[in-house]
Amino acid sequence: MLRHAEAPLACAQTVKIAQEYNGDAYMCVAGIEPHSKDQQAHTMLAMATDMIQAAAQVSAPSGAPLRIRVGVHTGPVHGGIVGTLRPRYCLFGDTVNVASRMESTGHPMCVQLSGAAYDRYQAEEKIIESDSSAFKPVFKHLVRDIKGKGEMSTWMMPAPGHEGALEELGL
Repeated sequence: MLRHAEAPLACAQTVKIAQEYNGDAYMCVAGIEPHSKDQQAHTMLAMATDMIQAAAQVSAPSGAPLRIRVGVHTGPVHGGIVGTLRPRYCLFGDTVNVASRMESTGHPMCVQLSGAAYDRYQAEEKIIESDSSAFKPVFKHLVRDIKGKGEMSTWMMPAPGHEGALEELGL
C-alpha cells in the first residue's frame, strides 16, 4: 500500500507535509511552514481523498478493495527526535491525539473532520478562489462520543465516488 500512497503526495507539491508511520497508521501534517498555513485544510482534504481513492485500487488478500478511514484535526503540535538506538522524528500533543481519534472512530472510505478542522476548511473557502470545476465536498454533521474527549461535533465526508459510504452509516 505504501508504494501506492506516494501518488497522493503529489497534491502536496507546493506544501510540505511531514509524515510518520506507526504500525498500519500513516500520519501527515500540513501547515508546518509559515507560507503553507493558508491552505492547510484544503491540502489535507485533497490528500485524504487521494489516499482513499488510491487504497480502493489496491486489493486485500481476499480480493476485495482496501477500505481505509481518515481523520483530520487542526491545532498546534510539538515535534522532536525520539530514541537513541533508532532515532526518529515524532509529533506530540492533543492535536495528534484528536486526529487519531477522528481516524479510529471514522468510517471506511470517509474523512472525519473535527469541528476545528471543519471550521478551518470553511474559513479557507472564504479566502481561496475556488475553481468551479473543482471537487466540492459534501459534509454530514455528527455528534459523537470520542474517547477521552466526550461528545464532539464532527463532520463526515465521503471520498469522491464513495458517496454510498454515508448510506452505510444511515446518513
